[in-house]
Order: sequence, then structure tokens, then C-alpha cells
Amino acid sequence: MAHVINQIHRAECFSTYSMLGPDGQTWLAYCTLLSFRFDGHKDALNEKSLSYKLDVEPLPYKLPRTRPIVIGHRGSIYEEPENTIPSFERAISLGCDGIETDAFVVDCGTVIAFHADDSSGTHDEYCGTPGNIMEYTYEEVEQLPLNPDEKIFPCPERKVEEATIPTMEEVLILCKKAGITAFLELKGPDTEEPLLEIVDKHDMADMAVFVSFQEDRLRKIHELRPQRDADGKFVYRVALLFIRTPKNFIELALSVEAAEVHLRYDACTNTRVNAIHAAGMRSLAWCGGPKAMKKDGTIKYLDVDNEDEDMYQCVLNTGVQGMCVNRPKLLLEMVENLPTHSKLAEALVDVGGIDVSALPPANPIAENLVQDVVSNLEVEVEVNL
Repeated sequence: MAHVINQIHRAECFSTYSMLGPDGQTWLAYCTLLSFRFDGHKDALNEKSLSYKLDVEPLPYKLPRTRPIVIGHRGSIYEEPENTIPSFERAISLGCDGIETDAFVVDCGTVIAFHADDSSGTHDEYCGTPGNIMEYTYEEVEQLPLNPDEKIFPCPERKVEEATIPTMEEVLILCKKAGITAFLELKGPDTEEPLLEIVDKHDMADMAVFVSFQEDRLRKIHELRPQRDADGKFVYRVALLFIRTPKNFIELALSVEAAEVHLRYDACTNTRVNAIHAAGMRSLAWCGGPKAMKKDGTIKYLDVDNEDEDMYQCVLNTGVQGMCVNRPKLLLEMVENLPTHSKLAEALVDVGGIDVSALPPANPIAENLVQDVVSNLEVEVEVNL
């Protein structure tokens, strides 16, 4: 559906969809009449369109000013169990610029990489048995089975059955060896100080970003590590996360001197991205877990599928500087093929203010896409090949 909608010029289509729950309960299937008028104008998209919500054109590709960074959300979770060493290793082998993981402190004081059902530490859904991850020693955590339900762990079931929950120290050692950034969400309570101690132990202050939805937790990071660099910025970087983006989100981020602002992918509008950059902070769009993203691609938005190219392209077209995704392999393939520096691109510099100085050499895909842009411009551009 998404690929058809993004390619037709004018169409009226019905979208019928249904979802079958694990217990056999069927959600009511329903039809929605959509009227799409793809004249190349974003105001023609309807409310069930991600590109409409983000106020961007789904196609064509925009010329990026710099290569967006790709973060493996809990690793590469469609290939390996999330938040496990194999998952992080796979994200690294794919070429990710960083990985995102979640921190809990268990009963013996060890920091582990684990998402849990929520920030209280319950693991009923994740492990398939009732309990709280924070009540175990790490030796007991290592013995915990993970729930092979594909909605929780979408990778092959046999890999889930073999998986173990790693310590955060193991994860950070892996990141340091690979030279990538670790985005550390302060998931469980009182994780700030023990996480900082591990980061310091391995001299990784410049390779870690501490992430939270709560401003006070980010302030605590800076209170515990108040060092600043020559430019007056905190050495220990923090990023403020948002699910619902309030009007004063920039002020909230600045109040904790955040280095980055992380918005949910479908709240990452071009206007918000520009505001983040204007305030001197970096931008990142994050995707939810596999269950939430599948629902979004099936029901919430009809012009994209579950983390497909169309979804990623809509978000990239906002100008966001990085994306934290569940399918890093796909996004990395897209990033490598984004329109890049060419003679045709150079011809557009004066027209669109495009900065091509940092882009790699031209490729055929780039040439074709930029040629399409040139042919559709309402001004004359002299291209001297």
C-alpha cells in the first residue's frame, strides 16, 4: 500500500486492515476512504499520512547537508535479541554510528542492559514470568529466560532461547573497542552514579550520551560530573527525550543544558528540528519498540509501513541529524544511497542553499534523483556538465 500511494499521481483508494491478537481475538476490520492528490504538494496528504504530520514531502529524497547518524535501537533487534551482546555486535558490524540501550541496577549493584516492561523493573512481558529485574543478583539475572513471543522479540525464536542479559560494562567495552557512541537511557531508578563510574572506568566520557525523559535525572548527571570543556559545554553529554512534545520543549532542553533533543519519529517535524538546531543542540528521531512500530505502520499511518524506506525517508526529509531505529540495516543502506555531491547538485547550491561541501562523490542514483529535481524547478538552472 505504502509504495503504491507514494508513486501514484492521483488516486482514491480504500485501505482495509485487521490485526489478529495472540489469543485469537480479531480487531474489527474497517475501511477508510482516502483521497490522495499527489501533485507534489504536501497539503494534499490526509491526517493518516506520516508525511502530512511531519509536514514533509515523502518523495523525492532531499539532498542532505551531512550524513545522518544511524543508531541501533537496542542493537539490531530483527536479527538478534534486543539488548544482548549479539544484537549490539550485529549493529556494529552493519556500520552503526552508535547503539541505544537501557540501564537498570540489580540487587547486587551491577548495572545491566535491559528494557523491562516499564521503568519499575517488572519483567512479566519480557521474560514471560512475573517478577522484578531489580530484585535479583546478576548471577540470577543471567539465568532468566526471555519471552520468545515475536511481538516482544521479533528475531528468530531460537536466538531468544539462547540469549542472556549482559552487564552494562560488557556493552560499553564493546562500544569502546568499536569506536561508536553509547546512548544510555536512565531507565531504572538510581542508575546515574553507577553508570558514570563505568563510563569513567573505561575513559568513555566522549563516547557516551546519557538519555532520559526526566529533566531532574539529567541535572543529576551534571551535578555529579560538572566538568566543562574549553567552550563551556558539559563534558558529560545529556539528551532530553520526549514522547509528547510540549510547546516549551526547547526551553526544557536548554534548562538542563542538553547537548541533544530526541523526539519520537512522528513528532519530528521540520519546524521542531530547525528549532533544535537554532538553539545549538543536535536532533535525533527515535522509534519505539517493535510492537508499537508495527501498530503505527499498520493502523496509524497509511502512507508508510512498519519501518520501511518510506517511513525512514519521511523522517530524514525533516533534516534531523540522526535516527535511532529497529532496522538499522535498512536505514544504513538508504543513507549510503542518499543523493550526494555531484555537478548537478552543485548547480542547485545557489537555488536551494544546499551545502554539498561535506558530501561524498557522486553516484548514479544521486545523478538521477538530482536530475529529477532540476527538471521540476520553477526557475532556470544552467547545468554545465
